[in-house]
Amino acid sequence: MAPTTASQSGLRLHLGSGQHCPRSWTNLDNSMGAWLGRYPRVLRGLHRVLGERARGLVPLATWPDNCVRHDLTRPLPYPAGSAIHVYSAHFLEHLSREEGQTVLRECRRVLAPGGIIRIVVPDLEHLVRSYLANREAS
Repeated sequence: MAPTTASQSGLRLHLGSGQHCPRSWTNLDNSMGAWLGRYPRVLRGLHRVLGERARGLVPLATWPDNCVRHDLTRPLPYPAGSAIHVYSAHFLEHLSREEGQTVLRECRRVLAPGGIIRIVVPDLEHLVRSYLANREAS
């Protein structure tokens, strides 16, 4: 079999998708919300028992049915070179350095030649400057 290229494969991976799950993408998330979203009765019961405290833990919302629950610190369940796009926004910064490196290695493994990876993380310099400006103003 010939190697897969980005133009031959249609897999688009969205890592740490949360509730934003575009239909044309394979959306992966392992949060408590992704799990509980599959069990709406359990989710409603949790909110009844915990009240306002539950809202901070898990929003009372239906999760899209195209969200795949997967621990992203584990190998991705896709063959090498099978993805034309890998996208992640505001997920990587929640991992340890080692976990982040594991995720990035997996992204590289599944990305087809000519594929595109886009990772969005907070601008640390901006956050530090804002923090320091606010501290000096106090």
